[in-house]
Amino acid sequence: MTGNSREQNDFELLQLEPSFDITKEQLEERQRDLSKVLHPDRFVSAPPGQRRAALGQAIAVNDAVRRLKDPVYRGNLLLSCKFGAPDDAPMAAPELLMEVMELREQLAAARSQGSGAEVDRLSQKVYMRRGQLLTELSDRFERLAQLDSQQRGALIEALRTKLGELRYLERFVEEVDRVLDDVS
Repeated sequence: MTGNSREQNDFELLQLEPSFDITKEQLEERQRDLSKVLHPDRFVSAPPGQRRAALGQAIAVNDAVRRLKDPVYRGNLLLSCKFGAPDDAPMAAPELLMEVMELREQLAAARSQGSGAEVDRLSQKVYMRRGQLLTELSDRFERLAQLDSQQRGALIEALRTKLGELRYLERFVEEVDRVLDDVS
């Protein structure tokens, strides 16, 4: 991530309470609502500066929605803007990195053998793990909001590690999707 100023405004720009549990549907609904207000057709007769400003706001809304759909980004942003955590990329535990490396090797082997069944098995395994991790993150974010600032430190670090894990699992899911396209 880059500096805080833009990122802190994504929740605000969409007029949403900062939360890890924002759904894709909620984001898309806010996007539709704000797009109705900012649509270029509403500014056809407006002065050029006002048209450009509305277009800029519409683009900003679309960008904010795209970013907030990413649970890793959303979690990091929440930690940064609501709890003052650093906004640098979270790191995963070394054990997970080794596990993902092994999964990538298995995926590469399945791909070279054209084994759609093995790719499906790996896909199901990672999707299940991803779902469990998202649930765990949601629970931890909820717990974090209930703690005082002195108690938050260790939980913030644990959340950052879990977000790092999620980042690697998300990348693996993207890779599996590409391989599924190749072997299907």
